[in-house]
Amino acid sequence: FPTDNQIDYFDDVPVTCIDMAMPVVIIPAEYLGKTGYELPAELDADKALLARIESIRLQAGKAMGLGDVSNMVIPKPVLISPAQKGGAINVRYFMPHSCHRALAITGAIAISSSCALEGTVTRQIVPSVGYGNINIEHPSGALDVHLSNEGQDATTLRASVIRTTRKIFSGKVYLP
Repeated sequence: FPTDNQIDYFDDVPVTCIDMAMPVVIIPAEYLGKTGYELPAELDADKALLARIESIRLQAGKAMGLGDVSNMVIPKPVLISPAQKGGAINVRYFMPHSCHRALAITGAIAISSSCALEGTVTRQIVPSVGYGNINIEHPSGALDVHLSNEGQDATTLRASVIRTTRKIFSGKVYLP
């Protein structure tokens, strides 16, 4: 936790700032008046929401020791909410000024790590998630991250992701 806290408050919103593969600021969607299940286009069209997220992101950047992040793409803001489709958690990942249609693997590693660590805003939403397989729901599906550690230490030793492909073309080729 680059701020030395599991939970920080920016604009009276509880967040978790974590740097595991990617610096992110994790924000419970409900504190911004959202369900967390909105489509990316809906979130991108809400200029007041984007301004609030940016305010939180700028404050988090300073608190994380990144300085003035106004011209940087980190930390990435992530809205979280309870899972709806059997996963561990539901997310909306920002790049940082627009909502990603899926989820970057580096972001997934940070999010899953926050699921495993006590005292985070993520654990308030998913209190029973720890190490092992963590399924993260996002707008276009889900991504599984496997976390493992050694003993009772809260340090994540390994995060692994298996990425599958989706069929994008089917056809025939005739050779002479």
